[in-house]
Amino acid sequence: EKKEVKDYHPHPAPSVAPSLNPALSGNALTAPLPGTVVSIFVKPGEKVEAGQVVLVIEAMKMKNSIRSVYSGTVADVLVDIGQSVAHKQALIKFADVGEASWM
Repeated sequence: EKKEVKDYHPHPAPSVAPSLNPALSGNALTAPLPGTVVSIFVKPGEKVEAGQVVLVIEAMKMKNSIRSVYSGTVADVLVDIGQSVAHKQALIKFADVGEASWM
């Protein structure tokens, strides 16, 4: 007995997983995911290099190191340790930004 096999073409998985990289909105580094700030490694006036870890956000019991997208000078840290942050919430404001990133 022969069975008919239908041609099946599932949708392919995306070739690139969604990124957890932070973005720069204006001159502010934004949260790539919601969570709680557990560590902050920079302060206003400090120079930051692209790729440098600037803070850590805990989400779903995992600690996520947030790296600066650009080189620049920190103007203000807009969050505190223990603060809950939303996706795309501004975290760090830069006085100036240099060349694009390590990504």
